[in-house]
Amino acid sequence: MQYMTSEERLIALDKMTNTRDLGGYETQEGYYTKSNHYIRASSPANATEGDLEKLYDYGVRVTIDLRSDFEKEAQPSPFKDYRDVENIEINLMDDAVVKVVPSEVKEYKDLGGVYIYMLEAHQKQIKAVFDIFKDHLYEGVLFHCSAGKDRTGIIAALLLELAGCYEHDIVKDYSESYANNHEIIEALKEMRYRKLPYIFTTLYDDLLRLSKRTLWQCQGLFIPYRYV
Repeated sequence: MQYMTSEERLIALDKMTNTRDLGGYETQEGYYTKSNHYIRASSPANATEGDLEKLYDYGVRVTIDLRSDFEKEAQPSPFKDYRDVENIEINLMDDAVVKVVPSEVKEYKDLGGVYIYMLEAHQKQIKAVFDIFKDHLYEGVLFHCSAGKDRTGIIAALLLELAGCYEHDIVKDYSESYANNHEIIEALKEMRYRKLPYIFTTLYDDLLRLSKRTLWQCQGLFIPYRYV
């Protein structure tokens, strides 16, 4: 395995603009992460038949849907009944969790605190995601939320941290979602504002915009979650 550029990691699809391979990142031990194995993505709800076929040909045999029940109802995943792809749902925005948001979260000025809260509140779900990775070591696994930035970004950052990648590469991988998501931001805002609790709707503009500062402020927080 060897280094891959950002352009090589981006999987060009018609309707899933933020779909990227996590392969080709250098680790601190001098190795490179494997390509065609872990793919991070935005929602496949509007994917064309060509998009689905391209991902299947890319090796995707397992998909992990990290979206809330509302999101899945509003925009069903076509992978639920696609060929022999196994579609697994793990909710990283559980209504039971977001309805009891701690008061201190309302004081957060950036996404770093929100991500920490998401990690703390969804440890069982995150462990379930990594159990799936463990059970599918030789298959292509695509994981996604709606924008493919926050919930997906947390899982991607944990994976790259676990692989021993450099911090600047983890931040860079996170930051690329902003440029890739321009086409879908308004549609996602409209959908989310109809359902999310106040604290999350007021933060959602920031959740869709990107500040490279965010993950730098979270540096080190992923290490305790390596083996959740």
